[in-house]
Amino acid sequence: MYNADGSMNWENGTWPFYTNPAIYKLLKYSINSQNVVSNLNLGYEVITGLKFKANVGYNLLSSRDLNLVPIAANDPILGVTTGFSDHTSGLTQTWIAEPQVEYQKEIGHW
Repeated sequence: MYNADGSMNWENGTWPFYTNPAIYKLLKYSINSQNVVSNLNLGYEVITGLKFKANVGYNLLSSRDLNLVPIAANDPILGVTTGFSDHTSGLTQTWIAEPQVEYQKEIGHW
């Protein structure tokens, strides 16, 4: 994987698909994510038999990730002259509200 001087061994044909396994020590990846899930159920009986109810929810999912690939992680035979970095982030928020009305009345005995 390495030459005698400590540099990465890229001898032509040594590694399939131009990937020396030691490059994985050079690659950096990190992710930070947060997830919040909440729900609230409310109910109130206004008069006997008449109820107002609601189910309310909120969800949040956010993430940030970073991928770093230095020049040294590429086989020189490929002619790659730059490394790259990939920065991504995402945010998803959802709300839900489910109002309900319920009425119950006994209309006879069986």
